[in-house]
Amino acid sequence: MLIAKYEDGTLCYANQYTTTELQKIRQQHQFYCPSCAAKVKLRVGPYKIAHFAHQNQCASSNEGETSEHLAGKLFLLNYCQNQGWKCALEAFLPELQQRPDILVTLPQVKIALEFQCSPISIKQLSKRTEMYRQNGYRVYWLLGSRYHDLRHWSAKKRAFLRYSKQAGFHLFLLEAVQKRIWLVHHVRQYGVPIKVSYQRQRLGMILLTGHKPPTNAVIEAQTIYKQLYRGAPIVQGLQATCYLAGHHLAGAPWACHSNWPTPPVHREAAFNLRVRLLLFCEEKVELTDLEINSFCKQCKQCFFELPILTRTQKNYWQEQVIRLFLAEFSQLGFFKRTISGWQIRCLPIWYPDYFSKLKMLKRLE
Repeated sequence: MLIAKYEDGTLCYANQYTTTELQKIRQQHQFYCPSCAAKVKLRVGPYKIAHFAHQNQCASSNEGETSEHLAGKLFLLNYCQNQGWKCALEAFLPELQQRPDILVTLPQVKIALEFQCSPISIKQLSKRTEMYRQNGYRVYWLLGSRYHDLRHWSAKKRAFLRYSKQAGFHLFLLEAVQKRIWLVHHVRQYGVPIKVSYQRQRLGMILLTGHKPPTNAVIEAQTIYKQLYRGAPIVQGLQATCYLAGHHLAGAPWACHSNWPTPPVHREAAFNLRVRLLLFCEEKVELTDLEINSFCKQCKQCFFELPILTRTQKNYWQEQVIRLFLAEFSQLGFFKRTISGWQIRCLPIWYPDYFSKLKMLKRLE
């Protein structure tokens, strides 16, 4: 572990000192586990990241941590801090008797990030995941190198699969040394013997509120700004709608920009439809399935005719596009799926103009 307590109870973070400083500190102090209060040793060496280790087993500790695990935790900590999120390294949760690698606290949700490098039984994984859920935490498991061989899909690897309409069955891989996170999505299987297909995409923590948008989002935002500056007819209608709602189209939330593909049924850009959807959701507490249908009728001109499809098929795919957007917003923490529809937790921030929007992006870099 990377945190221990001094004799007076203050915390010591092993990652905040140089090797020379840690060697001096080790000679001057005794260290204790923040969870169980047992004595721990500060280990400083040339091959492994400085860390604290128990002399005896601690129920909430990650004993025998590898260099990969320590490096991965530091990467996740730095990443979360760079996003401006309130986060804690190895925060002890008494109600769970657990110390997630990183605990992210956002206005509407608490998120536990677990970097899993060592083997874990399916029973234990299920138990820990359920404990987080029952206590109001959302947990994301990121897998270490032990799980990176995508030629083999054992039951233990499949146990980490999540599902969303947006990404299908998916899981996350973390390369600690390279400091990269991969989303392995739309995992499917077929044939005899069974073969597995998937798609892979490098990303930041795009599923968290306050995410840093993809690179092409900046180009998209710049294009919209230029169209507005030139008075292009293609954006004037939507700009007028935004203006009546007290917004500026060039300052639309970064959450409206996304790389995710959508069914080929809408003539307006996905960005435009996301903007229209957020405007529709303002002053609403919940978005029911009936209101989704109403929104699609309101935006009928935004979709292609597709005469070969039946009316039922047209309605289904139009609503499916909107549900994909709602799933994206939900994974970013703005919406929550309910039995009757989608509860609106909080809507993403609009910016006064294009330049304010860029300024906020630079703060995330």
